[in-house]
Amino acid sequence: MKEALVGAELNHYKVIAQLGKGGMGEVYLAEDTRLRRKIALKVLPTEMAEDPDRLARFRREAIAIAALNHPNIVTIHSVEESNGVHFLTMELVVGKPLSELIGKDGMSLSKLLEIATAMAGALSAAHTKGITHRDLKPPNVMVADDGGIKVLDFGLAKFAPSSTAVGLDSELSTEVRTREGMIVGTVPYMSPEQIQGGAVDPRSDIFSLGVMLYEMASGRRPFTGDSAIALLSSILKDDPAPLDGLPERLNAILERCLAKDPAARFQNGEEFLAAISAARAPEVTVAGSDTPWIVVRPFKTRSGDDELSSFSEGLTEDITAGLSRFTHLSVLTDRSASHPSESYAVEGSIRKAASSIRVSVKLLDKKSGAHLWADHFDRDMSTGDIFAARDEIADRIVATVADTYGVLTRSLVALVKAKPIEALSASECVLRWFGFVQIVRPDEHAEVREALENALEREPEHADAWACLSLLYVEEYRHNYNPRPDPLERTLKAARRSVELDATSPLAHLALATAHWHRRELSAFRPAGERVLTLNPRDSNSIAFIGVFTSYSGDWARGKALMARAMALNPHHGGWFHFPFVWDHYLKGKYNEALEAAEKVNLPMYYQTHIALAVTNAQLERTEAARKHVENLLELVPDYAGTARSDLSKWYGEELVEHLLEGLAKAGLDVGVAVGAHDVERRPFVGREAEQDQLVTALHSVAKGNGRLVLIGGEPGVGKTRLAHELMATARARGMRAFTGNSYEEGAAPFIPIIEILEQMMRDVSAETLRDALGDGAPEVAKLVPELRRAYTNIPEPIELPPEQQRRALFNATLDLFQALSAKTPIVMLLDDLHWADESSLALLQHVTQQLENLPLLIIGTYRDVALDVGKPFEKAMATLVRQKLAERLPLKRLPEGAVAELLAALGGAEPPEALVHLIFEGTEGNPFFVSEVFLHLKEEGKLLDDGGAFRVDLNADDLDVPEGVRLVIGRRLKRLSENTPKVLTAAAVVGRRFELRLVEALSDLDEDAFLTRLKKRKPRSSSSLKQADATRATPSPTSSFVTR
Repeated sequence: MKEALVGAELNHYKVIAQLGKGGMGEVYLAEDTRLRRKIALKVLPTEMAEDPDRLARFRREAIAIAALNHPNIVTIHSVEESNGVHFLTMELVVGKPLSELIGKDGMSLSKLLEIATAMAGALSAAHTKGITHRDLKPPNVMVADDGGIKVLDFGLAKFAPSSTAVGLDSELSTEVRTREGMIVGTVPYMSPEQIQGGAVDPRSDIFSLGVMLYEMASGRRPFTGDSAIALLSSILKDDPAPLDGLPERLNAILERCLAKDPAARFQNGEEFLAAISAARAPEVTVAGSDTPWIVVRPFKTRSGDDELSSFSEGLTEDITAGLSRFTHLSVLTDRSASHPSESYAVEGSIRKAASSIRVSVKLLDKKSGAHLWADHFDRDMSTGDIFAARDEIADRIVATVADTYGVLTRSLVALVKAKPIEALSASECVLRWFGFVQIVRPDEHAEVREALENALEREPEHADAWACLSLLYVEEYRHNYNPRPDPLERTLKAARRSVELDATSPLAHLALATAHWHRRELSAFRPAGERVLTLNPRDSNSIAFIGVFTSYSGDWARGKALMARAMALNPHHGGWFHFPFVWDHYLKGKYNEALEAAEKVNLPMYYQTHIALAVTNAQLERTEAARKHVENLLELVPDYAGTARSDLSKWYGEELVEHLLEGLAKAGLDVGVAVGAHDVERRPFVGREAEQDQLVTALHSVAKGNGRLVLIGGEPGVGKTRLAHELMATARARGMRAFTGNSYEEGAAPFIPIIEILEQMMRDVSAETLRDALGDGAPEVAKLVPELRRAYTNIPEPIELPPEQQRRALFNATLDLFQALSAKTPIVMLLDDLHWADESSLALLQHVTQQLENLPLLIIGTYRDVALDVGKPFEKAMATLVRQKLAERLPLKRLPEGAVAELLAALGGAEPPEALVHLIFEGTEGNPFFVSEVFLHLKEEGKLLDDGGAFRVDLNADDLDVPEGVRLVIGRRLKRLSENTPKVLTAAAVVGRRFELRLVEALSDLDEDAFLTRLKKRKPRSSSSLKQADATRATPSPTSSFVTR
């Protein structure tokens, strides 16, 4: 069947490759062409598909399994049939089976516990629904590349063939199948009752799980035999010996799982889950001897008050469990309090008055007797959930004591700072990393990085130290602290090493999420970020980092919610927690609110603090304060004027970057942007994660020296140029050069997009570098850009050649220039609106594309697919490029309704009502430009938002008038312009897409002051926005252009 299916299409699934096969059928990698995602597709055996009763039963069970919806059970999407082929579609898990991860000596205790807990959760969910796996074994557990754990083939083993199926399974030698009263399973992992053909229930799964745990802990199976019969006999008769070096509680769990009598085992997954969770308590997972010990004492209550005693007991347990999530601490239960290394204690009391309680708590240094911290929490128990109140208090206590900004952590940092760098252990270096995060300074960065690198040479298996080193490497990139080559590669490598050593470490996954985000690998960042939040939901620092990354990825609502959660956990949090609130207000033009948030940052030695204060003060016309903060900024980063764009692009999307640059210019910093340049409002960037990932993959390829041409096609307003601009920002943030050239609808001269790129090179590339790159081809390139001759007086006159040879010489000279420049720094070029490109530009593009494979040059072209007339220059050129496999197409579709909701939430700063989302989605069909225009139209009419900027609570979607068509909505918005503004826009439109301001001023029949006033106060975001190249009168002929969004 393999040959017949690879390359075939089953319904809307395209089969790509075979992944494996077994007794239950063959599994393929396939693409869901509707949802544009990769899935696993399992084709059922012929004998099952041809038996109507078994097929019907299989479908019913598959539906039941699909309903489990558990994060550790692989998701079944659908049960389908196509041309007689019956198949399942399932979640594709990219990773390795557990069988490939068990070494000859087993695996680390932390990894074992993590995987065991995940399998227990999966079994608990299935057993609760009456589903038994019946074939648990290491190949049926996948450990995904992002650290997730998935159990496969749930319930499908019930449908093994009704006759012996020779040759169907690659593990036939260890697999037993019979007829009626069948034995189903893989022999080394089968329970005694399975072997004997008896009834099989959840307790059989528990036995199989015990066999797997034994193998994971030791690298060998508990039962052995020279033959299948001998192996069966061992399972029925032998009792495996306890494992040396395994904690007593785990050996006890294994003994109970492997009991011959099902009644003596854990009765289901839920019981096993409780036991394995208890095994993860501190006395099992004790940290290294050089980590400080802390004990949580029972909170004192009035004797005889059973309700308070119960509350105290639960609170003590919650705090103990919470503190144990912080790997830089070793946590003792109260019964272990006599441990000689005990250094710190959390203790307190609970008092009650009527329906209110007061929880008083303090942190003690047991050696010195000092009180490091004390606080109290009052709650009215008559109005709320007692468990919610207990959780909230425990959250506050745990975070305030133990997280990165916790009082105990700060105290520990102060202690290790007194020790010489060379004397620090890996665990102590982790504490030094916490100290760096608290102050964020380059001198501290260099010292802690050196300490970690030295410590890891001595202790190479310390997972958290690798995580902290990864998080220091990324500072070389994002803050330019003590940079070395390839910081992002080292960041990712160290993060992966950390996860490899301890997949349960919250710091390891924070490092991995950070690496993915800065590499703009958003599809990998999201699951890694969620993992961070799951592993330690009480660490304000980790929550805040994920909140920052989420905000700056465009999901401001969720990002700010995470930041608010982090700030609520620990009132001593870092000042940088305020930044997402600063920038969200700033983007919305709420400069007073932005300034108020910026003033809370209180990090005077951190340069972005002064950026925030400079731009917000500048926008509020507080010139003196703005300039003072620019001075402070330049004291910290003297060359910031020249690096501002590339620095900001490492963090923020293009919209915020441009707004910040305009604010810095207004504050007096020469960043190459005209004051007022950000008057144009731009829509948020949502719903393009898959396309963005595809382009970032192309960027990775280019960084390795393999160029590509990607053509982004779609209807007007769908976001082609915006997607390209986001990639350009990513490229700049990674130190690449980025250039843009436009094609124009009206009869433009030949080579216009190439000329614009060459002109930008003159501005952005140093004169010496550009002249060297031009080389002997300078005379030819100067034909396109005569300004080159004025810049370089040593360019000779070109050689006279026949027309066709002249064209060839020009093409080769341009290609040589691109080769020379990209050899120094990878380049990304955007050729916008190629559907209007002239034949000469397209011919040059085709010439360059022939050599792209070996060039670090990525060319992005955008085109309107609705403007592709057969026989037109671009249509013919694209057909040729695609046919020759020199270009790849990236179609951009309209946004689905969910993404429209995201867009409206970003525009409005709050979650929009569902009825409004549906109304606008139906009216705009998901075109993002039209969605934004409709939103702005309704907003300007005062129908959407209240005085506080939130969606009106009395909003009735039925009363809203959504214009039918983008022209109509823009027309209504234009009517709101002042009387003279249309004169300016009309005059500019008559002149053309690019124009000189003085000419438009003359045509508009307005005096100079009125003209400039109208120019600045034009309504944002009309069908074409007006972009000023230079809005000052300092140059002889300032220019502007219309930019189609």
